[in-house]
Amino acid sequence: MNNNLVIKLDLQTENSDCAYSLMEVIINKLKSFQNLCKDLKYIEINLIKPDESDKDHKTALFRVVSNDATITEYSRSKRWEDALLNAFDRIENRFVTSRVGLGNTL
Repeated sequence: MNNNLVIKLDLQTENSDCAYSLMEVIINKLKSFQNLCKDLKYIEINLIKPDESDKDHKTALFRVVSNDATITEYSRSKRWEDALLNAFDRIENRFVTSRVGLGNTL
């Protein structure tokens, strides 16, 4: 059995200090996914720098690939942390919903 997990981070933030502080948030959230999905193969996190016309909305994209499915969610917010946490929460809700039989979203 292969037990590899690939994590791709694309952090297009204003400065590296912001990216480093977000890494702690990302690591803590990823730990919670170990309990939700035992067969994770790939996790992708993209923090997409806002364009000049819309500086107030930062976008976080979160993709999870398991043996059975791929789930992608994104969120926009004024703060990187909020965008990231909202995207994580959406993925987490889809995992929980699929586990209790309220719909097969995986």
